[in-house]
Amino acid sequence: METTLSTPIEELPAYLSSISMVCDDVQQIVNDLIHAERKSPKKYHLARDLFLGVLEGDFSFADAVAQARLFGDGTVRKCTLEVLDASRSFLTNGSRSDVTPLDRLWLPLPNGKELLVSPVWLCHSNPHRLLVLHFWLKPLSDWQIKAALAILVEAMKRDNHECLTLDIDFISVARPEHSARRQFQLYDWYKLRPLDEGELDDFLQRLCAGWQKYRSRALREVKLRGDRHPIIPGIRTERSRLRPRQSK
Repeated sequence: METTLSTPIEELPAYLSSISMVCDDVQQIVNDLIHAERKSPKKYHLARDLFLGVLEGDFSFADAVAQARLFGDGTVRKCTLEVLDASRSFLTNGSRSDVTPLDRLWLPLPNGKELLVSPVWLCHSNPHRLLVLHFWLKPLSDWQIKAALAILVEAMKRDNHECLTLDIDFISVARPEHSARRQFQLYDWYKLRPLDEGELDDFLQRLCAGWQKYRSRALREVKLRGDRHPIIPGIRTERSRLRPRQSK
């Protein structure tokens, strides 16, 4: 098997990716950053696009499930169906409104780097609400979610003051430890209050410590492997190419 030298990432992963890495063990943060060197397959994009499409009323919940079942990649199909099934009550009972992405937000870090705070959406409901989606299998801890909320607040203070008064739907559809199924969790500013300034600084210092140790490492020899998730001809996941209801 052929080998090559590792290619370290030059910037911290965005928002929820970086937040999910922060823990008490700096070496574990380093290990997660090493893992981030390999570009992950976009297996959550179909779930996100169908979820948002139902929220906007582009198609019904049943239409979204039907489209997910037709998807060719088994891993993507399974993930999407699990996310939709766990979100059934929220998607079928909620009101419909346009959903648009916020402009990219950035948060300065203690080490002089900047953290990309994206993607975050704006629901044009009455009243407007912010929306963050977390569909990874491993759930974020309460501490990490509170950090995510605090980071979003600080980034909006810098770049998007008008959104600071809006409530938020922070939605996690993950599988808790010792559970056989994904569970839908909805958080707002009150269910889990954002970390305070001192707590957030400690959180970000841990992230920066892991980043510094990661960047100081020597290049590693890694084995070349084929793409385990090849693109399947004829499958398109962009929201603009999902099929809306004929009656829309």
